[in-house]
Amino acid sequence: MKQKRYTLHHIFALLLLILPKVGYTQYAEPLNITPALSAGFGELRNNHFHSGIDFKTQQVVNKPVFAVADGYVSRISVSPSGYGLALYLDHPELGQTTVYGHLNSFAKHITQYVEDKQYQQESYRVNLYLEAHEIPVTQGEQIALSGNTSSSGGPHLHFEIRNKETQGPIDPLLYVAQNVADTSSPDLRGIAFYPIMGQGVINGNPREPLRRSGSRGVCLLVFRFRSGRDPPPRRRPCPRRRVSPESGCRRRW
Repeated sequence: MKQKRYTLHHIFALLLLILPKVGYTQYAEPLNITPALSAGFGELRNNHFHSGIDFKTQQVVNKPVFAVADGYVSRISVSPSGYGLALYLDHPELGQTTVYGHLNSFAKHITQYVEDKQYQQESYRVNLYLEAHEIPVTQGEQIALSGNTSSSGGPHLHFEIRNKETQGPIDPLLYVAQNVADTSSPDLRGIAFYPIMGQGVINGNPREPLRRSGSRGVCLLVFRFRSGRDPPPRRRPCPRRRVSPESGCRRRW
């Protein structure tokens, strides 16, 4: 079996090629002010990746927040931690969910719904899941006011787009804030490959991720095996000798 050494930039380019192609015209903007960002999608935080984007709200709270597409309120979260006051809208025709976090308040009819549930549960903290018929919304309808609630370092709107079925995050800039200028090229400093238990191994190891940083190449041997079959025996890792990306890394097992 032959192996090739690829630089991190080669791998990054490959990931860009396999990203799904999506349209850009389905959504309206969640704010009626000129879009400006204080945080981007996928930024590395202390213990997670940032799964949305943060819109600046001109250093104040109470900017009107609007539904970006037709749908319904599928979840409402009120918590002293996390996103604070947050709304989740499902958009069945698009197969996606949008999230609006760190809100200062909800629209009046949503506030009344939440307060009724808080009294019923005798709790300020609530995590409510709704049916499609309970609170429908239309594109451009005001659903909340922006805020600075809970784990927030300043007034802003946290906005996410997720796959409705898997709740996997999607880059919101594929749909909104199209006039935000991006003048910085990606600075890829490292990459990690994680084996999925029961589905495959990396370099013969079913548990440990492979991490690389800097300008070094990566020797990667990936096995995928079917359920019920034993993983292949663990093999020796790629040689640690320094090899330039141009020369490649080839080795037969």
